[in-house]
Amino acid sequence: MLGDVHFYGYQNDSWDPTTYPITRFLSETGVQALSSLETWYEVTKNQSDLSIESDLIQHRDYSVGQIQIMM
Repeated sequence: MLGDVHFYGYQNDSWDPTTYPITRFLSETGVQALSSLETWYEVTKNQSDLSIESDLIQHRDYSVGQIQIMM
């Protein structure tokens, strides 16, 4: 059994339990998500910032191209 694991399987089926390694503790699963609109509204009131192509949203894409994969 593995110790602490950071698992990044961006292209894997996250609903399939066999996707993940057997470990004592899986601290990250590589599932990317975006914040809720309520959270974004705390950062900006500019509607154009809420477009998926906006600089603000794209800046949140820490693993380049992952937002497009989510879409």
